[in-house]
Amino acid sequence: MSDITIMREKPPPEEGAATLVGKPGQPRVFDSSSAENTTTPPTLEASLGRRQVFHIARALMPRGELRRFTPKWPLSCRRIGADVNFSLFIKGWPDATELDLLLHAYIRALAKREQTRPFADRNRPLQALLERSMRGERIAPGEVAAILGPIK
Repeated sequence: MSDITIMREKPPPEEGAATLVGKPGQPRVFDSSSAENTTTPPTLEASLGRRQVFHIARALMPRGELRRFTPKWPLSCRRIGADVNFSLFIKGWPDATELDLLLHAYIRALAKREQTRPFADRNRPLQALLERSMRGERIAPGEVAAILGPIK
């Protein structure tokens, strides 16, 4: 066999078939969507105000109310509150990536707080009893057993 390939001509387009090439005087439109049916998804800037973003960032910053619940890994979760706070004051609005990281860290911190809440509620009476003991009050022997249950 030889290495020669036979070049065939394309058949002429059928009458009435759609062609990709327009006529010479026709304007070329590259966007096939019409303005009537296009809907833009709601942006994060529209749903979150500047004050809400600031409060979320402040809660995740060091000494914030959710700081102890923020995950230690990835490291961006530990510093995203300060980064967004800096962006709010210097740039005016944080990047979309920063907002995404902030909301992920916030959601994870809220979930961790809700997960540990039943444990804290269960231990609240025992903590009150220990605080009374630290102040020097005498504790009746049955009070500890009433909180912890019978010792087996």
